[in-house]
Amino acid sequence: MDTSRLVVIGRSHGGQTALGVLDRTDKAVQAQPLRPKVVVALYPGCSIYHRMWNYELDAPLLLMIGESDDWTPARSCVQLREKVMRSQKDAVFEMHVFPDSHHGFDGLTPPHTKMNVASTRSGTATVGGNPVAREQAHRLMFDFLSVQLGVPLRLSHEERYAGHQFELPQASGFAAVGDTAALPASEKARARYEYYLAQQPPKAFAVTERGGWYLSIGAADAMQASLTACGKVKCWLYAVDDRVVWHADPDKRIDMAKLVRKER
Repeated sequence: MDTSRLVVIGRSHGGQTALGVLDRTDKAVQAQPLRPKVVVALYPGCSIYHRMWNYELDAPLLLMIGESDDWTPARSCVQLREKVMRSQKDAVFEMHVFPDSHHGFDGLTPPHTKMNVASTRSGTATVGGNPVAREQAHRLMFDFLSVQLGVPLRLSHEERYAGHQFELPQASGFAAVGDTAALPASEKARARYEYYLAQQPPKAFAVTERGGWYLSIGAADAMQASLTACGKVKCWLYAVDDRVVWHADPDKRIDMAKLVRKER
């Protein structure tokens, strides 16, 4: 490991922790023999730090958060940046607030209400992904790291996120990709399949032998990820991108063993 290019990346509470290891006024941070070269914090809790009178950055920071985040509000992070830039004018503190985005905007599930959240007044919070914000965040992070580390990333954003890591299966002819009624799964699975259809590739939708479903969207390993999520339950790919790859004959269905990794 090249300790001169150490990067800390954290989400939510992990993002809050990342802000903590970045505070150069903290004696515990000062005592560390190794410190991060760059820090990326996604939707962190910023309130504890913007209330501190002496918080300062020890390294460049990229902070990304959703405008509609009702768990870790963006306004606290905006206030933190304003505070830091007033007292530490040479600080590298890049911040992006994504519109129409909630806590966990880089996730793959649609926005939904999370119950029993202790840190909000209502006890609830909205959590879920925004595909546009997720794509923008990926690019911003890759660009920021490349600039701050002084070297191009070995694996560029285009190489990592464009297309699939595995060979794309041929359409099986089982059904048209938009025919939700043909999906051999539960009504709940069909509702999730409609969500899948509205997303951009790379994406994959898997169906289990019990009528369940798993999907992965926006990742180069979408096929592998959707099948891995099935765990010990037997499952197969139903659709990949804009094509149905499911077969009525179980022997022809695509499981993990039939994925073929692309050669680079």
